[in-house]
Amino acid sequence: MKNKRLRLKIFILLLILIIMYAGCDLNKNENTIKIISIDPVEGLTAEVPQIFKIEVEYTLSTDESGYIWIGFNSDNKSINSGPNIFPTHKSYSIKKGSGKILFEGTGTPVDWSKYNISFSVMATLSAHNNGRFGDLAVDKKEIMK
Repeated sequence: MKNKRLRLKIFILLLILIIMYAGCDLNKNENTIKIISIDPVEGLTAEVPQIFKIEVEYTLSTDESGYIWIGFNSDNKSINSGPNIFPTHKSYSIKKGSGKILFEGTGTPVDWSKYNISFSVMATLSAHNNGRFGDLAVDKKEIMK
């Protein structure tokens, strides 16, 4: 009889927990970044510098502050260059929460077609020097094939 009561209590407790968490956002501690617009994307010429406007939306929930970095894979001349290298062109300090930021910066489109890769922009959300290094979230979008 005691076993049945204990099982019933455990079942009721589990049922209560399921009901409490139903509909809750289980991704509250998710850090995200998304490139939502790039201008211009047409009429670009390889090796001709271009001013780009890049809009990103972000959510930083695991740290009190962080950085958003924007980079283009536009370096094809230095020793540490290549189609998968995105040096920082602009950065912006952010606080915990969500928002949108519009970056404006110069990138030089590169014809990476021999590598079957496109000229692209990358947005990176990183922790703010809290002893933990590394990217919290990354988004990359093609600009020119």
